Amino acid sequence: MRHATTTHDLRAAHDEGRLAVVLAFQNTSPFGDDLDTVELFHRLGVRAAVLAYNQAELAGDGCMEPRDAGLSAFGQRLVAEMNRVGMLIDVSHCGVRTSLEAIDASAAPVAFTHTGAKGIYDHPRNVSDEQLRAVAERGGFVGINALPVFLRAGTASPDIDDVVDHLEYVAERIGIEHVGLGLDFSQPPDQPGISPERYAMLTRQGVWTEATLPPPPWRYPLASAAEAPRLTRRLLERGFAESDVIGVLGGNVMRVLQRVWAD
Repeated sequence: MRHATTTHDLRAAHDEGRLAVVLAFQNTSPFGDDLDTVELFHRLGVRAAVLAYNQAELAGDGCMEPRDAGLSAFGQRLVAEMNRVGMLIDVSHCGVRTSLEAIDASAAPVAFTHTGAKGIYDHPRNVSDEQLRAVAERGGFVGINALPVFLRAGTASPDIDDVVDHLEYVAERIGIEHVGLGLDFSQPPDQPGISPERYAMLTRQGVWTEATLPPPPWRYPLASAAEAPRLTRRLLERGFAESDVIGVLGGNVMRVLQRVWAD
């Protein structure tokens, strides 16, 4: 593996046959209420952060927070500071209003790094057409995940076409240049979902419920990043142009990261 803090690092890792790892936070709790920590973590190599993970946080509300109050005053300042240092603002897991207000407040493109299309499966973690349009209009990026419980209603064992369906849906609405992968692997490939202990902790904390995150076992349509060539083949079989597939596999997100990281 190779720790990546620039798009040059990402390209170098690819050339070396290594896996590039970008450090990111799943919420903004590591920043506390002190904006100075944003630059501190940036110096330590963190290059992205989700503004809120499902629940209400200091920066804004997550997608499971019923009130959906949006971006807070602190969140507005945090967005500006993340823009200043060159850290990607990720609105996956955020509430609708929080995501839309963050997109509007940001001077740089914003991303839903790992999500799905609500138009295919109306799940709280997936995003609406309004959110898709907003992020694309500001030059942002949508990464389609492969987490089984967000792909198709009524099954914990979706197939690879379910992933492609979400990709195709988003591409048709906002353009293929704004779409890519955010496969969201959360356990080793030989495991049928997260551990029972972790699942119990997440439901006990109220981050998820059994309705929004059914208990394992789950079956990923792609078990690991090593199976990405299967997705490449399926995209081509489904009629995606080769140039578009190259964008989906990394070109599109690289373009956004280059703008945000200013490298």
